[in-house]
Order: sequence, then C-alpha cells, then structure tokens
Amino acid sequence: AKFDVFKQLEYLVPLHLGIINERKVVCGLSFLSLKSYKVTFSGRNAHAAVSPETGNNAIQAACTAVTGIYGIPRHGGGISRMNIGQLSSNNPSNVISDHAEFELELRGENNAICDYLHDRASSVIKGAALMHGVDVTVESQGDYVSAKNSNKGIAILKQAILNAGLTEDAIIEHHLSSASEDATFLMNEVNKHSGSASYLCLGSPTVGGHHHPDFDFDEDMLLYGVKILWEYIQHIKSIN
Repeated sequence: AKFDVFKQLEYLVPLHLGIINERKVVCGLSFLSLKSYKVTFSGRNAHAAVSPETGNNAIQAACTAVTGIYGIPRHGGGISRMNIGQLSSNNPSNVISDHAEFELELRGENNAICDYLHDRASSVIKGAALMHGVDVTVESQGDYVSAKNSNKGIAILKQAILNAGLTEDAIIEHHLSSASEDATFLMNEVNKHSGSASYLCLGSPTVGGHHHPDFDFDEDMLLYGVKILWEYIQHIKSIN
C-alpha cells in the first residue's frame, strides 16, 4: 500500500548532486543493491587463565566470521562489496568473552549479486558460531535494491538538459555509482507499472566528499537542476 501512489505515476526523476567529481550531468544514474546487518554472538564467560576450557568465546567466533566474510569470492557478474564497520566485545582481558557483535554491509551491482553475498555470508556466520560453540543472531538493519533507468526517461532528460543550455559533451547517459539509494524502490514501482523513471545526477567537484563535515559543491549546479526539471516537465506536457 505504501507504494500505491508510485504505481500511478507516468514519470519520476529522482535527483542527486555530486557523486561524480566533474561538472557533468548524468541522465541515468544507477546504484548498488545493499543489505546491512547487526550480527551478535552469545557465548559463555570463564576465567581466561584459570579455566578457559569452560568458556565459549564469542569474540573468537566474531573474528572468525569477519575473516571468513572478507574471504568470500567476489562475483564475476559485476561489482561486489562487503565491509564490517564495527566490532566490539565489552569484556576485560582476563575473561573469555560472552558477547561480541559487529555491523556488516554487503553491496552488489544488482540484486542477484547482493543475494549471493548474503547467502555466503550467512553460511560463514553460522559456521563460525558452530565452530566456537556459541549462539548467533543476525538482525537486518535495512535493504536497498538496484533499479534500471527507463530508456524513455533518459531520452527525455537528455533533451531537457540540452534545452536548459548545456552542451552535448556535458551529458553522460549512464553511470554506475558504488553508493546505494532508497529512491530505487520508487523507480522500480514506476517502471514496473508502465511509467518511466530515470535518475538525474548533477555532477560537481566536492570539497571533503559526501557525508563529510567539510562537504561543499558548485552551487550553480542547483540552478541547472531547476532548469532541467522545468524543461523535462515542458517536454512531457507537449507529448501527452
């Protein structure tokens, strides 16, 4: 029900600024599919010197899983990425760890590659828990899907960009970003129901880079964005 309104749309143009570090405009920006998780291992405490054999080491299981996940073969069908951004176990040095957790993200050029990484990572995590005699829970932290850009939408955007005063050499028709994006859910709903959704990117050199405290960009690209969207609307009004 939450996507019903997007099933009715004829056109959709999500927009992002930056991404590519040059003043170019992308008519069809694509993103990686993503799955993220919190993985928690639960073991049994024991004194690390007096009776280590009675413990079940959660941090050892977590480290085994981390090493195994980074050892998953990359996929020949496209980009695959994996990262563990945080690993923690709040135990003193003389105690076998009863609790350890990490946060994991997996990204693929398409949904099938991301599913492949998920299946392999799940096997690694379960195997690490079994190896060290601990329990494990895997909690989803969010998913993002990949989406195709409508060829019709790309063609309309390209004409709108030219009408906005940019030249042909400023236009890139397709670009794959290594980031992920939630607007892809909306694009898929529009494109699946006979609409045209294509992602517009206003490329710009950025200071600091995305998600950095010093982030900055060429602000005149915002004006081009307004012009392009205006020309896009005028074009679809003329063909409908």
